[in-house]
Amino acid sequence: MRDAATNAIEALAQGQIDVLIFDAYLMSDGVVEDAATAGVTAVFRDGRPYGPEAITIDPNPGASDAAGVLSGPTYMPLARPFAALHDEARHYEYSKADPVNVLVAFGARDGADITSAVLDEMNKLSRPPRTKVVLASSSVHAKTVAAKVAEFSWVEILEAQHDIDALLGGFDLAIGAPGVSQFERACCGLPTILVPQNEKQKPLAGDWANSGAAICSSVAPGAIASALISLLGNPSRIAEIRQRCLSMVDGRGAARLSEALKQRAVR
Repeated sequence: MRDAATNAIEALAQGQIDVLIFDAYLMSDGVVEDAATAGVTAVFRDGRPYGPEAITIDPNPGASDAAGVLSGPTYMPLARPFAALHDEARHYEYSKADPVNVLVAFGARDGADITSAVLDEMNKLSRPPRTKVVLASSSVHAKTVAAKVAEFSWVEILEAQHDIDALLGGFDLAIGAPGVSQFERACCGLPTILVPQNEKQKPLAGDWANSGAAICSSVAPGAIASALISLLGNPSRIAEIRQRCLSMVDGRGAARLSEALKQRAVR
């Protein structure tokens, strides 16, 4: 990774490329500073503090609207199919009186095993909704989750290689973490109960909840069950969150970001 960054920064300094774009999550502060010195650098960040880059890309709902910042979910670049999925979702009027299909997805590996905690919480409900879990068989917690799936009749597991893009429209609710997957769910109009996997994700989940496009919860005893109870059997609330999601993310962030960078990244 360091060698690739060094080569890219050198190419930027020599004028072989016009703009260097990368994710600050993967790079140290020193690399960002070197890139900013070499030329026009655009960096994806999850909130402040913003760095020395010429352009900051912060697509999260709580992003600061400031000079040099491309802020908000409209700038989130998603894979090409999501624009069409968004258009399909916009023409679907949610009217289920009793939502019953829930997606639980905390990444293919879910290193913190939030999935197990969520399933245990859901099992406390008098009538747990039908649930599908996404988790790779290579996850260190795969056996633990599989044991719970075998015990709980209302849940089944999907291998992570399933086409999640296509699956999203088949669910009424999701339980997952903030991150790229939340933008994907929002783009498809899938209301989500967000459970942070670490300290860094807590403010991100809070920003989504404050925007009205998700509900924020935790793995504290009773929290997830309470959040589910507030939504199950409440189609008007689900529809409200769903419409808010669709208004924030449309799957066209890549094109919008490209145009904005063309306008701003002038030497």
